[in-house]
Amino acid sequence: MSLNILHISDLHFVTKADKDKSRYSNSFVENFIGEFTDLKIDYLIVSGDIADKSKELEYKTASEFLNKVVLDLQIHKENVLICMGNHDISWRELEDIADKNGTKDLHLRKEKYNNFEKFYNDFYKDGDKQIQQFKTDSIFVEIPDDNQKILFLGVNTCYQESNQENDHHGFVDKGNFEKSIRKLDVKYKNYLKFLVMHHNPKDLGNEKHNFLNWRETVRDVRKNLGSPFVVLCGHIHSSDGESEIKSDEGDTIHYISAGSLLQRKTKGKCNLYTINDDSSKLEIKYFDYEEDTDKPYWQLQGNKRSRKEVVLRSVIRQNDTLNDLLSDNDEKLKQELKCSQERCQQDNTKKSILDEIINHQLYYSGHFHWDTDIKGENSKFKSHGYIDINYLVSHIESLETIIQLYKDKIEEIQKKTTFNKTLMISIGLECNVIGARLSVLFPEFDYSYIPRKREKKDHNDVEDKIGFSDYSSVVLIKDITFDAEEVAEIIEERFPQKSIHVISLFYCGKKEQKEELLSSIENAHFHSLIDDIKIPQCDMPESECPIINNKLQTIYRC
Repeated sequence: MSLNILHISDLHFVTKADKDKSRYSNSFVENFIGEFTDLKIDYLIVSGDIADKSKELEYKTASEFLNKVVLDLQIHKENVLICMGNHDISWRELEDIADKNGTKDLHLRKEKYNNFEKFYNDFYKDGDKQIQQFKTDSIFVEIPDDNQKILFLGVNTCYQESNQENDHHGFVDKGNFEKSIRKLDVKYKNYLKFLVMHHNPKDLGNEKHNFLNWRETVRDVRKNLGSPFVVLCGHIHSSDGESEIKSDEGDTIHYISAGSLLQRKTKGKCNLYTINDDSSKLEIKYFDYEEDTDKPYWQLQGNKRSRKEVVLRSVIRQNDTLNDLLSDNDEKLKQELKCSQERCQQDNTKKSILDEIINHQLYYSGHFHWDTDIKGENSKFKSHGYIDINYLVSHIESLETIIQLYKDKIEEIQKKTTFNKTLMISIGLECNVIGARLSVLFPEFDYSYIPRKREKKDHNDVEDKIGFSDYSSVVLIKDITFDAEEVAEIIEERFPQKSIHVISLFYCGKKEQKEELLSSIENAHFHSLIDDIKIPQCDMPESECPIINNKLQTIYRC
């Protein structure tokens, strides 16, 4: 069953004193509703700037209008998403606060939301039932459609907005956003996601994006929720669309803005989106309000530059085997993690790390595919990024647990081996966090760090040429190991003829190959702390792999 989504933005309702700024009138309302009466509108999106000056009277008119729209078009209020814009911030409230307390941290004052909050809660009140409650969270509302596997997320981009000129830009509270997105149900990873916000995160309509920390925000979305997703925004008073391809595997973000519905500075604008039956395509229609005529009407926009249709995901219904492959892929990985959990029941330290990985989805979801014959620099980093080590070492509880695991392993090795003039060295930035702490616990070891080859820009030429000839023993700290090719290359290049102990937090390769990893290097020993999590590698040739050929999932080649 197809779905229709009506997207309006930048309503800028005004009081009577400013009525010349707005085209709002009874005849306009009838024209607008009449354009869509024959369609079944399933969802209504309103992406900010409901009022022009965040005044109570402006919101009173806005509420009357929106209530009439949902009533006449028979849209359930549960399917209406309204987000705030910069004009919904109450400058009058902030000016009063500034007069008494100064301008410092005005953007943090909750009073700036007062009038919008009252409008929002009143609109969503249905008798004794409160359909939605206003929140200032970075993700302030989630509206799932479990039948169509679609998720709408309202994103508050007005965190730093105030009446101060330097605060006029889109920005989300990063810590709160990260916390909010991790709370979402893991099932949404396979849903089509719509992120609804006011500010423009992309250079749409030839206007520079004004969402300052979008890059970090989108990284969190992709890591925790995956693709595909569509961004619906406003603010720039222009209707436009653009797709940004993030990788060869079809990981794409689609950006669509709706112009101002009511401001007279531009033509009235709105967008209509239709999602087809299998949620694989999104049809976009941009509408302009032609009012310089005796009988104003809505005209389908002919802007050839804007996207009119986007492919959201590939669907091949006839290939049952392929569908099984796709649906089982994540489940297989979860099963590996759960089995690993069970095997670690007797070891609470390891179990706590596995719990953290599972509960926070700290592993990549997709199709893992590489050729053992691939040549080139990237072929040495097959396991890099498979588990989110950065998260684990950025949170004190998990970091301390990891340090304890390494400490126990080093002390175990020390009981069997005599270390003379030993260097402990970490490979990669995340391991440097671990290694620096371990160097305090083992002051008898000298400590240093070397980058992965992909991180060489983080090492200057002098550091890269430092020799290690004075040491007879080396302890290498590694985060994830698959086939140890990178480690073997580092040992042969920098530590020939040394006694080497490689300690890896995770071993993700085949169990039967673990003992043979460094067998070709004399006096080299490999140890892993958690070795039950396996990368679900596809063994099919690329040319025959249907998932690669049809770009049906995010592909990890190395």
